[in-house]
Amino acid sequence: MPPTPGLIPAHSRATSPLRTAVALGCVLVALAGCGGGSGDTAQPPATNLAAPTNFTVSNLGTFGWSATPGATRYELFVDPDGTGPLEEAKADDYNQATGTGFTYSQAGIQQIAGSLHATASASSLAASLNAYYRLRACDASSCGAFTAAKTYDIVNAISHEFPSGRAPSKFTYGLDGYPRLSKDGLTLAIGQSSPAADSAVYVFMRPSSAQPWQPQTVLRSGKSYFGEKVALSSDGSTLAIQGMEPTNGNVNALTSVVYLYQRNGSTWDQQAYLEAPTAPSACPQPCRAGSIGHLALSANGNLLATSLSFNTPAGVGSTSIGAVVTYVRNGTSWSQQALLETGGKSVDLLALAADGKTLAVNQGAFYLGALSPQTTTLSRWSLPSKMARGASKPAFPLALCTW
Repeated sequence: MPPTPGLIPAHSRATSPLRTAVALGCVLVALAGCGGGSGDTAQPPATNLAAPTNFTVSNLGTFGWSATPGATRYELFVDPDGTGPLEEAKADDYNQATGTGFTYSQAGIQQIAGSLHATASASSLAASLNAYYRLRACDASSCGAFTAAKTYDIVNAISHEFPSGRAPSKFTYGLDGYPRLSKDGLTLAIGQSSPAADSAVYVFMRPSSAQPWQPQTVLRSGKSYFGEKVALSSDGSTLAIQGMEPTNGNVNALTSVVYLYQRNGSTWDQQAYLEAPTAPSACPQPCRAGSIGHLALSANGNLLATSLSFNTPAGVGSTSIGAVVTYVRNGTSWSQQALLETGGKSVDLLALAADGKTLAVNQGAFYLGALSPQTTTLSRWSLPSKMARGASKPAFPLALCTW
């Protein structure tokens, strides 16, 4: 049985909607058969089957549509570059032996969910970013009309456009492993974290918003869970990448680390490797840092804020301390600036002002709605105020967006 497409848990640490869609087949399968250029069409339908209705591309390689009466199967056609010169072709049916191809299944009353499966690579992921898709319904004798061509608008899916530029959208409660886009919308970083050593972060660029995405580089650490979360500076030249690595060689006790990269022309150089800071004295030993919940960079990329927790192991009390750690760059060197404790409350969301002098933190308060802005003068942070909503209603994630 091929994998069944479905909803992706928003709370999963090791996966995110985008990364899972890619890992389960966001990339383009080999284009073969049913040739014709981007402007060509397949043979006219010889059946009265209508085009599937409500066809959507909800993620990279993830589709949905309403069932067509009389249809016994569906065919997906892929145009990897829209109006470009590459040919449109029918996606191969799912091959269980290779784990690649197009598969679909019922997802509710009269609804179908589909996925396109393949092995991720920079070129195939770029094709998936730029691709347009058409779907048609078929019966035992022939196929019907095509849907209109659809594409996945990743730019508007992961960011919001303000008059001064784009700011990242944050969709999940707590963990946020979504891709990141530069302020001008021309640099895109996508994390592909996995338990294997092939984890990677793919960086794409385009000359303008009207041009297709092109691969620029693939960053790897050679370790598992590299690319759990990413943060990108406004100009797209500084990239922070979270990884999860064993503590003192213990693969059952993972702790977060951060890799920092700087773009020089068309190449990316690793600038720093930041390990979790020493546990605060309020956390009794043995106390270790857990996973990083969020990463945020100032506009110029010179200040990094990360949220994490410190915990005692099971059976040694129940201490859990939330914190935000800030790091500053001086030239090409990075150093820890401050450790801001939030007590026993986790940091569910944080946002950093463009100048790096104001930090908004939602402290374990999705249902209490408390937002604590921290401000700094040079390297001294203070808590000037705390904004809160009534506890009677759930609070949406709160963030500070200034450019």
